[in-house]
Amino acid sequence: MYQGKTFLDSLCKIKIADTSSQSKHYEEIFKNELNNTICPNSSNPKKYLLNWLITKNKTELIGSNTNRTVRYEIKLTTSFSLINIDDNKTVYSDTVYSSSEYNVLEDEIISTLASEKNTEELIAKNLKEIILNKIYLYIVNNEN
Repeated sequence: MYQGKTFLDSLCKIKIADTSSQSKHYEEIFKNELNNTICPNSSNPKKYLLNWLITKNKTELIGSNTNRTVRYEIKLTTSFSLINIDDNKTVYSDTVYSSSEYNVLEDEIISTLASEKNTEELIAKNLKEIILNKIYLYIVNNEN
């Protein structure tokens, strides 16, 4: 989908905002995925800054007879904006989300933590794709 030269050139004009010093695992995954996709080896001058903020919600889905939760849903919501660096004006902004579930396993500490981290990683990668699709549609419809 992103093979058009115009869109690839436009991606190379985007700088990804950094995470905070206390960023979460899924925020780092998300930022790294964006950096690896958006023209990773370019030294072209940047025209846009992609700002983003991720919030995480964790919901209990299924409980057992022992009042223990055995399945959770994680939902990551990302608000993002594409800002023109020259005049600091927002040219496009949106909010998207992605979610997935994981099970609490018998080994509640190690296996469950690994399942939760893996779920966060999958969701962060999916969010990257959704945002790139949104940016693609914006660029196709608004850039000459």
